[in-house]
Amino acid sequence: MEQAVSKPRERETRDVAGRQPVLVGYACGIGSAHKDSRRGPETFQRYLASQPASAAWPWHTLVTHDDVHRKLHSLDAMDTIAAMCEQLAAELDLVCARGQFPVIIGGDHSSGIGTWSGIARAMRPRGELGLLWFDAHMDSHTVHSTPSGYCHGMPIAALLGEGDQRFTSVSGAEPKLRPENICLIGVRDYEAEEKEFLESQGVRVFYMDDVAARGLPAVIDEALARVKDGTAGFGVSIDIDGFDPSLAPAVGTAVPDGIDCGEFLGCFEELCADPELVGVEVAEFNPSLDIEQRTLRVIGDIVTRIFASSGRASL
Repeated sequence: MEQAVSKPRERETRDVAGRQPVLVGYACGIGSAHKDSRRGPETFQRYLASQPASAAWPWHTLVTHDDVHRKLHSLDAMDTIAAMCEQLAAELDLVCARGQFPVIIGGDHSSGIGTWSGIARAMRPRGELGLLWFDAHMDSHTVHSTPSGYCHGMPIAALLGEGDQRFTSVSGAEPKLRPENICLIGVRDYEAEEKEFLESQGVRVFYMDDVAARGLPAVIDEALARVKDGTAGFGVSIDIDGFDPSLAPAVGTAVPDGIDCGEFLGCFEELCADPELVGVEVAEFNPSLDIEQRTLRVIGDIVTRIFASSGRASL
C-alpha cells in the first residue's frame, strides 16, 4: 500500500550532484523490537513543515503497509517487509530515472534492503554502487544466525546476496553490492557470527575504537577512497544508533560512546559536495524516544546539508 505524502515541486533545483533532492519515507517498524520507528517519516515531515526554510521541500511518497500497525514479530513479518522493500526499491528506481536525488527517511533499517537495491538497479548501466554505512551494529545477520530474529539486523547480508531469498531477490536476484565496495563506520555492538561473515567476505569495518584513535575525518577519508574505487557512485546510510545516544537519543538500539553528531555533520557536508554521491538514507528514528527534539534536529541538520546546495536557508 502506498500513500503519497506531498507532491514534488515543479521547479527544478540543484544539489551537489546537479539533481533535485526529494524525500521518500519508509514507514516500517516491524523489522525491529521498537515498532514506533514507523512514525519517523511522518514526524520528520511535520517538523520540516513547521520550519519556513524547509516547508516546501518535496516529498516523493511514503511507503507503508497495513501490517505495520499489527503486533507481529519481525520473522513473521518477512513477507510484508520484503514487499515494502520491493516497493521502496521501485520508487527509488523511478526517482533516479527522473534525475532526482533520493533522501530516504525511516523507519527501521530494513529500509536498507529496499533503498540500496533500488539505487543499485538504477545505477547498473553505469557501474557498481559503493556504500558508506554508519552504524553501531553490523546489520549482517541472516535468519539462521540472528539471536533476536529482527530483520533490521539483516540488510547488509541481503545486499551482499546472503540470507532469505525474499530479501536477496528485491530488485533482482543478483547481489546488489560487492564486498569491497562497502565500509561500515562506528561499529561497537555485534555478534561473532556477523564479524566472521564480514571478514570472510572482505568487508572493511571501522570500529568505534578506530574512530576514537584516528578521528572521524581520517576514517571517512579512507573509507570513501575504498567505496569509490571502481564504482560509478556511492551512497550513505546513516543509522541513528551510530551517534552517541546522549546527542541523538531517539533510537531503540542505543549503544554508548558513539559518533559525535557535530563532527559527523562537518564530514557529511564534505560528502555532500562530492559529485559521486547518489543518495542518502537515515534509519531507526523512533520519535517516541526523543528528548527535547534532539534527534529530530540532528536529522534536520543532516537533510539541510543535502538541500543547502540548492541555496535554501538552513533550519
